[in-house]
Amino acid sequence: MKKLLILLVILLVLPLISSASTSFDQEIQKLTHYAEDYEIGNINYVQLLLYMSNVKQNLNEVLGATEKQEGGVLKQEQIEAALGKPNKETKWVWVEREEREKKLDNSVPVWENKIVFDGKKIRVTLNAYPSIFHKLTPEIKKQITELKEEGKFEDATKLSEEGGNNEVVYRLNFRTDFKKPEEQLDIQGKINSIKSLAEIFNSDPSRENGVALAKESVNAERLFENYFKQSGGKCEDIMKSIFGAENFRESMGIITQEISFYEKDRFEVIARLEICDDCQWHWTNLNLWIERRGPGIKMPEGELEMKSPDSYKDIDEVVKVVDDLEISKKVARLVPVAVMKG
Repeated sequence: MKKLLILLVILLVLPLISSASTSFDQEIQKLTHYAEDYEIGNINYVQLLLYMSNVKQNLNEVLGATEKQEGGVLKQEQIEAALGKPNKETKWVWVEREEREKKLDNSVPVWENKIVFDGKKIRVTLNAYPSIFHKLTPEIKKQITELKEEGKFEDATKLSEEGGNNEVVYRLNFRTDFKKPEEQLDIQGKINSIKSLAEIFNSDPSRENGVALAKESVNAERLFENYFKQSGGKCEDIMKSIFGAENFRESMGIITQEISFYEKDRFEVIARLEICDDCQWHWTNLNLWIERRGPGIKMPEGELEMKSPDSYKDIDEVVKVVDDLEISKKVARLVPVAVMKG
């Protein structure tokens, strides 16, 4: 009898799950249709935003969002059932009503940049970021209503802020990125420009020529980053399209480790270590960057400061220590043509 009851429950639940999945896909198809209409000029951007808002509302209905008067909030399990496994984690969450970010003790999942439409003019992604939602119980809501009816508005506000529980919830949101015209993403042109500047520097290694080469290299790096984000393809395919499949070498195993090097309430220093022992030329790369949160932290303003390579002449001491500790191996000593700080 018990086995029959369990089987009956499963048979009743499965159609509901299938129906929810089908409805979710149907809403995504609607959004794709609206985005295509925008690209061919049938609707304008304001109309597209209205349609996207309606689709988001329908998705919240399909996934069983609560607190609809607050825009609809979802739990982690509901998001994962629709979007699959998260592709990122974070300790920083947005505190609703307080309009600030807060750092949690443990990381929570993030669903970011799930592509739902990738056209010639725009790319639409679906995201779900965590936030802290202050949820009031029905009893607390009733007490707040009674206090307001009695004219005790300050007490009602205080109870609204202090009563209830804080929960980590998620909200669905669509993001639209406008693509740059192809002529603004001339990667090969940038490569040729850098090659030309490098030849000039090689024949005349002056500081001015080194600075020009360094600046053009930084601009090319930023352009490639935009190109990579806009293309939406695999990194290997993008590299082959730029450098040619004939220049492809064998795959190399790279060890990568990213850690939180140092952190405070409003910022975090991230360290990323990359090591390739299988490469023809063994190398180790360490990058450090700061992730800032909230007000009160400002980066230096002004133009990029150009420093002489001699400013880093003590790097030999660092290399010696690293080699002695067998953290890495000495391969070659390269002298930078210029160093950009900023």
